[in-house]
Amino acid sequence: MLETLTNRQIPAHLTAEPSSGPVGRLIREKLGQVDSPPDPAALALLFAADRIDHLQTEIEPLLAKGVHVLSDRYVLSSLAYQSIDLDLDWVASLNREARAPDLTLLFRVDPEVAAHRRGTRGGDEEIYDKMQFQRQVASLYDELARRLPEQNVENLDANQDFESVAADLEAAVLGRLEPNDAE
Repeated sequence: MLETLTNRQIPAHLTAEPSSGPVGRLIREKLGQVDSPPDPAALALLFAADRIDHLQTEIEPLLAKGVHVLSDRYVLSSLAYQSIDLDLDWVASLNREARAPDLTLLFRVDPEVAAHRRGTRGGDEEIYDKMQFQRQVASLYDELARRLPEQNVENLDANQDFESVAADLEAAVLGRLEPNDAE
């Protein structure tokens, strides 16, 4: 997607959460502690702290310069993942300072398909990779997308092949840009 925007001379930046900042690096470490997972409340606090730092140090300065920021995960992700073990309202309160996204793309994929894809890409198992947990998260994502219009959710069928998902992603993003941006 970044390449598509760049080719159209649309200023864009790709980022992710957990971020590459100090709190984000700590979260990545904690996600790998499968045998001794961190306390869910502590992890929710870390995700919220990382998000605020990420907004202040990377996202907001870029947006102020007119750059479109694409983030792999944001508030809806915290609400879905952390609310499995914690009160949704509490998790939402931790993230109340985060600006609302212009668009949240929810890649709807069957948990079994997602597990297969994680397996083929390699990497270490993480605390959220258990199939039962992933089924709960998928269900909660669907519910939250309906209940939280401020998250501006658009669903994409990510069970399709890569090329089809990429085409749907491009159409969704370009369809939301200002007419002058997309030309």
